[in-house]
Amino acid sequence: MIGINGKWIGHPMTGTERYGTEVSKRVIRSLGSAATLFIPKSAPIPAWIGDCRVVRSRLDGNAFEQIALPWLARNHHLISVGGPAPLAKRNQTVTLFDASVFRFPDTFGKAFSMWYRFMYLVLARTAKSVVTISEFSAIEISDVTRTRRKHFTVALCGSDHYRDLAPRKPDLDIPEVFVVCVGTMALRKNLVPVSAALAEAGVNTVIVGASGKAKVFGKQRVHPAASDSLIFAGRLSDEEIAWLYEHAVALVFPSLYEGFGLPIVEAQTRRCPVVCSDEPIMHEVGGSSVLYFNSNSPSEAVARVAELRESVGLREKLIEAGVRNSARFSWDATTEIILGIARNR
Repeated sequence: MIGINGKWIGHPMTGTERYGTEVSKRVIRSLGSAATLFIPKSAPIPAWIGDCRVVRSRLDGNAFEQIALPWLARNHHLISVGGPAPLAKRNQTVTLFDASVFRFPDTFGKAFSMWYRFMYLVLARTAKSVVTISEFSAIEISDVTRTRRKHFTVALCGSDHYRDLAPRKPDLDIPEVFVVCVGTMALRKNLVPVSAALAEAGVNTVIVGASGKAKVFGKQRVHPAASDSLIFAGRLSDEEIAWLYEHAVALVFPSLYEGFGLPIVEAQTRRCPVVCSDEPIMHEVGGSSVLYFNSNSPSEAVARVAELRESVGLREKLIEAGVRNSARFSWDATTEIILGIARNR
């Protein structure tokens, strides 16, 4: 029997929850009533549950996952694809997303960082099967957990969740010409210096995910007039982000560290050119379909955006290359890998 760890259900949608949602939907679609979804006490039952059996715990949060879940799923091979996983459950396929808590520990709270580091070290050794979301992450997690690379199976993220959306304009004052950035103000996202450079160059920049100018600028010195070029959108729906992608000059994605870099392929699916940092994971996901800039040189990001604005031909070339690139990434293929592993176990 196969069970699904549903601890992430009801959480705000980030890349981790996206992975859990898209894979779980397809596992349930494939198995129907032969699958069991285990959820915490306060989690909502998803609309896509179908014929799947649902078991609700009397516990929430970490208590649900670390105490209740191993017992509830004792007769199941558990699929944990939405973040953490129960340490006491050996018969499971678990997804470890990246090694950011090891590489950028100051980005996270101390307790969170310590817990995730400990969890990764244990799960990398005890789970029957370990999946990760890119070759880059497989190498990184192998390195920080001191486990062999061959122990990890790569099941890439998909892009098709952005294909059939009906775009909707956000309730914001959006300028006619703009770029969009997606991310938080965490150090590894590199959004502060790059958004500041874009603003100072007069490039209208819509920032999705982060909010609040104080958080954006912090110790970064920016000309006061530059703030007029920044639009803080906060959290938006997929439909609203799809609208921004379709109308933006480009997605500017300056991150220093990602497990995959999902916004790259989401933007490309909506025919939005991508300008991103010159980091190994970006090359793995974007290949030759994006424009790269030195992640330590915000002025290069501004220059790449200027190239796109000045050359219709370059923009069209990147749009078509991006559509072809994003088509490489399918949630069906991801799920097939994970479900194949679970069935074999």
